Amino acid sequence: MRKIWKKTICALCSAFLVYSSSMMIPKASADSPPSVIGKHAIVMEADTGEVLFEKASGEKAYPASLTKVLTAILLDEKVRDNATVTTSLSASKQEGSNRYFLLNPGEQLSKRDALYAMMVISANDAAMAVAEHIAGSKEKFAQLMNEKSKQLGLKNSHFVTPNGLHDPAHYTTAYDVALIVREALKHPKVLEAMGTKETEIHTNMREVHIKNPSKIHDNPLVIAGKTGFTRAAGNNLVEVFEENGIRYIAVDMQSNQVDEYEDIQKMVAYSKNKMKLMTVKEKGDVIGEQVIFGSAVPFALAEPIHIPQRKDTAPSYELRTRWITPTEGVTKGQLGGYVDVYYKGKELESVPLLAQANALPPETDLFKKFLILGGILIFLFGCTLLYYRKKSYQLS
Repeated sequence: MRKIWKKTICALCSAFLVYSSSMMIPKASADSPPSVIGKHAIVMEADTGEVLFEKASGEKAYPASLTKVLTAILLDEKVRDNATVTTSLSASKQEGSNRYFLLNPGEQLSKRDALYAMMVISANDAAMAVAEHIAGSKEKFAQLMNEKSKQLGLKNSHFVTPNGLHDPAHYTTAYDVALIVREALKHPKVLEAMGTKETEIHTNMREVHIKNPSKIHDNPLVIAGKTGFTRAAGNNLVEVFEENGIRYIAVDMQSNQVDEYEDIQKMVAYSKNKMKLMTVKEKGDVIGEQVIFGSAVPFALAEPIHIPQRKDTAPSYELRTRWITPTEGVTKGQLGGYVDVYYKGKELESVPLLAQANALPPETDLFKKFLILGGILIFLFGCTLLYYRKKSYQLS
């Protein structure tokens, strides 16, 4: 009996000590950076480029099919909308990325369908067909990719293939991927394709219904995304979230299929707490005026100005007015200039300025007055003529 009591007392003491110890461990704060499985990760605010979370985001990693976002940008820039992309034998021999849509030699598809094949089902053969259509070969297309990467400010990237199939010389970083996706957001067709769950593809040989098998579109806040996988790269994922007027680009690289979505959820939840949408000016706010033909004409914003801003920093924006000098006067609602919005020295957007009154040349005003007076005189003459005709009819 004593042994039982001793064991019970020891167990209670141990439990008390464990509980006391746990109470002394500080709980994770909502402001504490999350722990993520992916070896390389970043969250970037899309408009300003502010980095809100990062983990080894500048270290070399293999992008796998995230590469196709850059290929899609070049497709949108360099291929006319009514163009037809033809699949070569070499393109058809690319390692398949899906089981139900593999292109045949000579199979043709439109620019739109090539774009959706790359973004929705990550078609490696379509990406190669696009590269050959644009540049004539994979090698020449790689040159275009690397030129574009320099334009976008990528510092630690080098591209060899249009589809991301593994090559030791084909690499990037999580930060550079975020910059590529930030550029993709400026291309409405690419953004729409990245945000499409399923669609139809038409070729000269068939019609196919395609569907993105990933979990990207399960989250209603995600407006675009792309997955990527090779054995060397591991699982890569990029998603673009939009909430309360702010867009977040989240990249997770060298992760696994189970954890990559949870990684991004945690990263974005943490990052959202750092941001607010600041209203700088409202639609209709008068920004300035121009003296036109002796009249002071006020000009107002056609749209409001909102800037995503970190909560922990002072506002870092600047508004620069750029006037269009009118030579023939202005009418109310006419474009008269722009307000260029800068954030930390970089231009974010340009908002039109519209005239709030008329200001016409003197001769134009005189001509208008003459027309009005002429119209009145014609009307009076018509009324007089009608009166006398009626009176003459009554007398007769």
